[in-house]
Amino acid sequence: MVTAGVYLLCRMNPILGLSSDGRWVIAIIGCATAFVAATIASSQHDIKKVLAFSTVSQIGYMVLAVGCGAYIAALFLMVCHAFYKGLLFLAAGSVIHGLEDEQELARMGALRKWLPWTFATFLVGWLAIAGIPPLAGFWSKGDVLANVYAKSFPLYVAGVITAFLTAYYMSRLFYLTFTGKARWQEAAGDQPAHHTPHESPWVMRIPLLVLAFCAFFGGVLDLPWTNRGLNNFLGPVFAGTLYHDNLSMTSQWVLLAIDGVIAVAGLAVAWVLWRVTASRPALTPAFLERVWYWDDFYDALIGRPGQAVARFSATVIDAKVIDGAVNGVASLVKSSSTGPGGSRPATCATTRSASCSASPPSWCSWCRGRGGHEPSPGFPYLTVLILLPAAGALLAAVLPNASRVVYRLIGIVTSLAVLGFAIAVGFLLQAGNGGYQFTSHHVWAKSLGISWYVGVDGISLFLVLMAAVLFPIVLVSAKSNRDPRAFVGWMLLLEAACMGSFLSLDLILFFLFFELTLVPAYFIIGGWGYAGRAYAAIKFFVYTFFGSAFLLVGILVVAFLHQSQTGVLTFSLPALEHTHFSSTTGILLFLAFTSAFAIKAPLFPFHTWSPDAYAEAPTGGSMILAGVLASSARTASSASTSTCSPRPRAPWHRCCSPWR
Repeated sequence: MVTAGVYLLCRMNPILGLSSDGRWVIAIIGCATAFVAATIASSQHDIKKVLAFSTVSQIGYMVLAVGCGAYIAALFLMVCHAFYKGLLFLAAGSVIHGLEDEQELARMGALRKWLPWTFATFLVGWLAIAGIPPLAGFWSKGDVLANVYAKSFPLYVAGVITAFLTAYYMSRLFYLTFTGKARWQEAAGDQPAHHTPHESPWVMRIPLLVLAFCAFFGGVLDLPWTNRGLNNFLGPVFAGTLYHDNLSMTSQWVLLAIDGVIAVAGLAVAWVLWRVTASRPALTPAFLERVWYWDDFYDALIGRPGQAVARFSATVIDAKVIDGAVNGVASLVKSSSTGPGGSRPATCATTRSASCSASPPSWCSWCRGRGGHEPSPGFPYLTVLILLPAAGALLAAVLPNASRVVYRLIGIVTSLAVLGFAIAVGFLLQAGNGGYQFTSHHVWAKSLGISWYVGVDGISLFLVLMAAVLFPIVLVSAKSNRDPRAFVGWMLLLEAACMGSFLSLDLILFFLFFELTLVPAYFIIGGWGYAGRAYAAIKFFVYTFFGSAFLLVGILVVAFLHQSQTGVLTFSLPALEHTHFSSTTGILLFLAFTSAFAIKAPLFPFHTWSPDAYAEAPTGGSMILAGVLASSARTASSASTSTCSPRPRAPWHRCCSPWR
């Protein structure tokens, strides 16, 4: 979900290729998001909040790359970021586990001696995100900055400054956690000193080692001097819309050298400032600690007025108007209900609520007909990828009173089976073909234009594989003993929803799967998170609900306009590409979809829900948020045809570029 905007924008590449104004807006918003979040991360005192704002900043880099037309660079950074940020969140969870749930950096220090495995793997993640060669972050972030340099020098300068801040705040986090004085041995106010920290068990160490390996060597996916890699693999998807920086090899190496120097400078500055102290108030001002006061702004603009309306509704509307009307009618009936001959009034029991139920008409049926596109023959791999984890969740739900080991085995075996099918799809996918493959198209509700329409291409394959790798790691490393049946069930349901979001080619089907991801994510944060989990879960749900509302409105408007022009109601991406819009409608649709992915991405200034969700979620939940849910949004306004045609149709131009 968190990089929903990145995936959405990459899917919209044919549309964005028509709008230079729109791309500049996206690039500027991405640059601002990266910089603002980096400044906030530099002043946080909670280990998970530093990583949370770091994730927002890295998303800004990805969106900046999209705005410059460097779609492959954005996806390269997204994949590498999933590796090293998943590693950092899991390692942070190992630190918190070893320190009796302590998250404050001021109460850590010198942990390298007691947590050697966590120290070594965190070291890899730290150097990767800081951009130290030859780790994955160096190559992926360098690819983004090289494209930005060729596109706009001012944006490049802002990106380099943000890269320095990234190396600085991640070094501050590392030094305060693993070096210096053992501050956990000291009492802090009314909090006693901690017991001696302990290393995590093997079920956490093995996933740490796997992620550390990926964070170290992930850069080989797209090295600058090779002709094979992501550029070759994803070239057909973005043909005709991809920006080519046309930099010489010498220029590329000079830019990479600058990136390396900036990263080392950030490490050095943080070492000088934070190696012996955990408190420098001048470097952590309240303005940055309080997130540029954006939360206060939203509280004053929305939160407090909303609370006032709720209180008025509860004390006046509900208690006096609604209840008063009901009680008044009851009193009138009671006073007029007297027996014959003046006998005493008949007693009448009144209730303040009534329940009723009605069954909607059974319009939704599964049909085996083909909805306009010939489905790919053979085994239904994609349907299995979606339904298999859902079946595992159902199995966990219907097995009451089983042991914790049984539920864990259900989760691990199911997620490993999903990984096997995902790898099979990766091997069988025909690289070099620009269209969707393994498509399955069955009419679901013909009168409503809804179909079970799924397919995979180069972009979604990476996301499917990333999810298939991370979910087993989370389920293996999960240590919570509280209600393991529910935890495993929600995790598997979340995996099914993510797979459905990645693979759906019907916009309503995508919307349903995407909304389904919110339910288990809400319960995972609220049920197994830390002290502020209730607030974080509610904030997460409220923000994403408004993003979903904008997205649904945009989807419905496009579909109904298409129906008015063709007489056919459909939510199929290839069919909706041929819809025509007026200038006014195009502007409104552009605003609706932009608002949706700006909230869900999240982008500045709608970014404040994500750090709270990251910080308060359990360790496994944070990994999924950063690595998988980050990518779970499917484009609701994509102009991609079923063959990912590089030539966008003119009618979409008015939707994407309303100012031209």
